[in-house]
Amino acid sequence: MRPEIFSQYSEAGQRSFARLTALSEIQARVLHRLGEVQMKMAALGFEGGAEQARLLLSGNTNYQELFDAETALATDLGKRLSELGQDTAEILAESREEYLGWFAENMKAAKPAPAKAPAAAKPTQSKPSTKRSSAKKAA
Repeated sequence: MRPEIFSQYSEAGQRSFARLTALSEIQARVLHRLGEVQMKMAALGFEGGAEQARLLLSGNTNYQELFDAETALATDLGKRLSELGQDTAEILAESREEYLGWFAENMKAAKPAPAKAPAAAKPTQSKPSTKRSSAKKAA
């Protein structure tokens, strides 16, 4: 083979590798940020469970005070969980923009394949029949 062919394949491979590396970096950043939010959600769940257990084990027999404390805890946890949900939505919106930018950049760099001329139709020739007649089969 000619060396030009090898160099073309090498260049194409290097460009593909660079593009996939850029995509992998975007994905790693997104997964890292989403992982941080997931850890905060898990910590919030543990914190809420521990606080609820503390309230129930406090020995408080005034049910109205206990109900008020549980309501305040649920309100606080709901607010903080909502904030984490907003953080997740922001991360996804930002990552969408990054992905679209990556895609647009790579579409600009992509070169269309050269148009091929349609292949000439091959003339068809009739072939002699290879089927046996029914008379020959019976014999």
